[in-house]
Amino acid sequence: MSTAGTGEPPGQEHLSALPTTRGIMLPRWKVLYVVTPKAACTSLLSMFAELQREPREAFRASLAPEVTRALAIHDFSCWQHTRTLRQLTEPEWRQIRDDPGWFVFCVTRHPLARLWSAWQSKLLLREPYYARRYAARPWFPRIPHRLDEVVEDFESFVDALQHETGLLDGNSHWRPQTTLLRPDAFPYRHIGKVEELQNTVDLLGDHLKRQGWTEPLTPPRENATPIPLPLAQLSRRVIQTVERLYARDLALLAYSPTPLPALPVPGAPCPGQCTDLLLRAARMITERNERLADVLALARGRRPAVETSGHQHRR
Repeated sequence: MSTAGTGEPPGQEHLSALPTTRGIMLPRWKVLYVVTPKAACTSLLSMFAELQREPREAFRASLAPEVTRALAIHDFSCWQHTRTLRQLTEPEWRQIRDDPGWFVFCVTRHPLARLWSAWQSKLLLREPYYARRYAARPWFPRIPHRLDEVVEDFESFVDALQHETGLLDGNSHWRPQTTLLRPDAFPYRHIGKVEELQNTVDLLGDHLKRQGWTEPLTPPRENATPIPLPLAQLSRRVIQTVERLYARDLALLAYSPTPLPALPVPGAPCPGQCTDLLLRAARMITERNERLADVLALARGRRPAVETSGHQHRR
């Protein structure tokens, strides 16, 4: 096999055929899971950590800038018994690719719901890494006090995804899923959906039973965001813009450009009763994340960032 034009070292040509996102390989269970950020990945990784008997204390010792213990599961340096997708050798990759007994899978999410979740958890709630990288941008969201301001700030971000060069592909949490997963080229045995997650869990459970696993398989619900999508009542213009930006996701992953009220959000609260409480919860999380950013900066010998109360100057 020639390596000309692949950009990979000799013997590593297979890397160019792999998804561009992370993944984990579980040879004992013949499972390869490809991670889609903001598509139940924290819950699924937590479930696999239990399956692999990964020591929880290792994740609690993580120095990654994650804002909760649950999110430390994404620090792959803490996984002691599990290898990542990019650590596959060429022979291992050929074996997995050619063996129908492997459960090779990913989970996707409706692009609008995924973008809302990513924007809210990373930007609106000001996770330290994202606040440090994006706080100076004119579209960076304000502290969430009113729902109409939250919606307006999300719309500003959607506009920026259209017009700011490199932003759409600039982070895996809002990068198109088809770019991350390569579903038209990678040999998945199953492509699941967050909206039908139990179906994926059932299929995975049946596969694991055939490999000798006898315990219940229940992914925890981790990393939920406080403000549900239907509460936002986004304009049709914004919905259509998102559909256009993620048109390939909609087509290849079999998602319909569904009107917003039909998007499945189990247990969504009544807007009239819960809006103020949800906004208050969002502000509390934001304050915690900002304080964590200060501590991380001090621990790394930097001065904490100047207070960022939102870009009122852009209004």
